[in-house]
Amino acid sequence: MGYVNRDELVRLVAKYTGFTISDTREMVEAYTVIVERLLREGHSVRFGDLGRFKLKDMAAQSERKGYSPKVKGLVTISAKPAYKKPEFAFTQSFRKEIRAISEKSGVNG
Repeated sequence: MGYVNRDELVRLVAKYTGFTISDTREMVEAYTVIVERLLREGHSVRFGDLGRFKLKDMAAQSERKGYSPKVKGLVTISAKPAYKKPEFAFTQSFRKEIRAISEKSGVNG
């Protein structure tokens, strides 16, 4: 199993659709820009039966003490205000499908 970068994704989509590499690269870039813009505006973006991009509310954290191996002692960890974190949530049906494939092939994890 490997990592697929943007150029490889563009090549695969171009091969699947029959579009040129150049046109496909433009479409992938446009999709990325649009999803980023929609997330910044607070929208969730559904991606077919695969899942959806969304913003997750993260709670504020107060200042606290923690151990630092670098200084070998306690340090003060700064407080964090509440914020929104982007994430991709797979659909339940897709997760079940991947789980079934993993179980068939004996892959755990």
